Amino acid sequence: MLLPLLFGCATPNVDADYRPANDASSGAVILSMAFSGALAGYRVWYHPFPDASPKRSFFEVGESQVLTSPFHTYDFTANGKGDLIVAKLPVGDYEIDSWSLSAGAYSSRSAEPFQIRFSVRAGRAAYIGSFRFMQTGGNFMGTTSAVVSYSDMSERDLALAKKKWPNLAGTPIDLAIEAGLKVAKLGAGEKRAFNPPPIYVPVLGK
Repeated sequence: MLLPLLFGCATPNVDADYRPANDASSGAVILSMAFSGALAGYRVWYHPFPDASPKRSFFEVGESQVLTSPFHTYDFTANGKGDLIVAKLPVGDYEIDSWSLSAGAYSSRSAEPFQIRFSVRAGRAAYIGSFRFMQTGGNFMGTTSAVVSYSDMSERDLALAKKKWPNLAGTPIDLAIEAGLKVAKLGAGEKRAFNPPPIYVPVLGK
């Protein structure tokens, strides 16, 4: 099955000395992402809310290419692998509305849109939760299908965030997720796709 590809910009982590209080036009978001199974590029997609434009950005864990560096050290290694993400965003309201994964020409994404809304406030941080991708299918390319859970792991995640980014220890942190929340299947399952690369046939002149 062919599905339209999702395009957008990756949101990087901030530097270790980042201090939200120094910027009146932006704030921090904190989340964790993990996966069990083979390697792939695992993403959650967000956009400014209520902006209805197709512009999207994403947070990512793993790697979408088959060949990747073996030297990355993950923050979490129990029951899979994962990373903590601390990113800087402009002040405003946002919505996470889908997830996706890709491994070579194979991809999968949430079957239905969902709404996880959060606000970024100047000089503050917002914890938005933990996303876990659990492999349900794969091949030599990596993970080709998964289910995604969403839960409150704030006790673990915020302790690690303050250790890796010491300036967060004195930063007010808003919880944008209900305490103790656990969603077993985010996005009502998945849609799978195979998007082979185009084949170019040279035209020989006479």
